Amino acid sequence: MHHLHGSYDELIMLLSCVIAVVASYMTWVTMNRNRRTRGINRWYKCLFDHNRDAIIAIDIDHRVIAFNPAASHISGLKLEEVEQVNIDAILSIVVKEKRERTRAWFLESSRNGRESTSYSTVIIHRDGHHVHLSLKNVPVIIDGKIMGHYIIAKDTTAEALTQRRMCLSRLQRKRASFTT
Repeated sequence: MHHLHGSYDELIMLLSCVIAVVASYMTWVTMNRNRRTRGINRWYKCLFDHNRDAIIAIDIDHRVIAFNPAASHISGLKLEEVEQVNIDAILSIVVKEKRERTRAWFLESSRNGRESTSYSTVIIHRDGHHVHLSLKNVPVIIDGKIMGHYIIAKDTTAEALTQRRMCLSRLQRKRASFTT
């Protein structure tokens, strides 16, 4: 009998050791996964904070939940002014003649859901000058469910002005050729 009792104790010790090794391994895996996740999150935060393009995160209820420094620079608005505000309030800075079309594009991309949508618009910066923007709405999908959108806006004012100057130059050349 004593021999059986010893085997039982040895089995319990062996199981305890196996459980300790598995628990240590699981802890190590979890710590590494958390470390990797924190590292990836820092990369995304860096991309968001240091991007030259404006990035605005909109939740499923169309409220602003994040607004990067470039968005502030391009619009003149501050995060504190727009955080948790419905996107309709921000659309008020879109020039009047483009406002409804811009709103329609945004709503269409929200309904569309799984595809990115690109369009352009013009806003009025807080200091009064016009800013031409190329916009892309990108859905945020987490665990297969749409949680909101990113609006990524590139300032295309310089390109728009160059294009306008080229058109004016062509028009002036045409006028000059008709007068001679």
